[in-house]
Amino acid sequence: MMKTLVYLFTIAMLLFAGCAKDEMFNDEDMNLKSAEVKSIPLKGDFYSVPTAWDENGMMSAGYLVGNITHLGKLIPDLSIFEITEADLSTYPIIVYWMEGQLAAANGDLLFYKIVGTADMTIGTTEADVTYTGGTGRLEKYTGYAHFTGQTDPATGITYCTTEGALYK
Repeated sequence: MMKTLVYLFTIAMLLFAGCAKDEMFNDEDMNLKSAEVKSIPLKGDFYSVPTAWDENGMMSAGYLVGNITHLGKLIPDLSIFEITEADLSTYPIIVYWMEGQLAAANGDLLFYKIVGTADMTIGTTEADVTYTGGTGRLEKYTGYAHFTGQTDPATGITYCTTEGALYK
């Protein structure tokens, strides 16, 4: 009888030890919901209007007009850009760096940085865009896009198509 009680006691202890909470892991570490990434596709058509030129006669700042999915119609007065650097050493192909913001139809801002190239002989441009955050509902979004464009030499306006995604 004593042997049976010792066996039952040992089995009970093993069960309780196996069911005890493991302090090595906490519930926050195991919460997989926090690892969920929300992706929003972006597509759009827009054009850039130059408002400033540098000493070489190249556009250095301006604003954007157009529509981008999930942002709606851009607010031109707030959808601005500035070319922060341009490498002319490979002319007629120019490498440029740009930064700015897109203003969604509701006024939320999405900040971006661009590295792109422009072929001055045929008036084309293409660039990779990195979205770095924003305001309002865009505050915690980052992402990427790629755009291609064609510049009208008479006006300096560049017409572009873009595609990419935002992640939260």
